[in-house]
Amino acid sequence: MMASSFASYVLADKTAEIEARARLGVLQQTLEEAVMARFPNAPLIILRDMRRVIAEDRLRSLIIAVIQAADLDAFEQRLLDAVAAEGQG
Repeated sequence: MMASSFASYVLADKTAEIEARARLGVLQQTLEEAVMARFPNAPLIILRDMRRVIAEDRLRSLIIAVIQAADLDAFEQRLLDAVAAEGQG
């Protein structure tokens, strides 16, 4: 019985981890596609910085920032702020 509980716990933990990675991947892909659609001439280096952001709330904020940004420079500043915040927390 104890082994069954442990196996269930491990399975649930792995399932949650896989789901979290999937959500992260979808958010990162959405952000990348939004940036490429809004700023088709954006430098490819920006993709590297976007991939450094792994907090779901920051990714959601960046997706909104793509829509609201006056220009690419304004979005890049928001992105750099998000990358810096990743390093802090």
